[in-house]
Amino acid sequence: MRSFSYVAYLGCFMILFASCDPDIDGCTVWASHNYNPEANFDDGSCNLWRDKFIGPYNAFENCSGFYEYQFGIGEGIVDFDHIILNNFGDFGVNLSARVQGDAIFIDNQSFGLSNGAFLEIWNAIGKFEAGDVIINYEYALDGLPDICSIQAKPI
Repeated sequence: MRSFSYVAYLGCFMILFASCDPDIDGCTVWASHNYNPEANFDDGSCNLWRDKFIGPYNAFENCSGFYEYQFGIGEGIVDFDHIILNNFGDFGVNLSARVQGDAIFIDNQSFGLSNGAFLEIWNAIGKFEAGDVIINYEYALDGLPDICSIQAKPI
């Protein structure tokens, strides 16, 4: 009888051990180009969507006139898909945005500027294309609207 209990315990241990999931190395961050939903161990190989956007840019903007200026894109702090567009539109404001793949999604945002003016930005969307960042948006400065397109080249 005693040998049966050892065999039963050994059988239960083998069943429990066999049912354990083995470690699957890979990228476990959902906001990555190489995300592996089956991975249960992050091996540090993640290639975040936002990484290709990060850096300084020369902006060539076409609104009701043509403007050149510099702005930057930095890592956001909200999540792995979050970025900050610094000096957006040469207004001196920092926009919050999300990245998914090669696309940038910018929520409508409003700002009071240091000169007392009021800025609203809406319908803003961008993309990463051949190394450049392209952003189209609408804005109103003190209620006067305009439609703009930015082509930004990495510095």
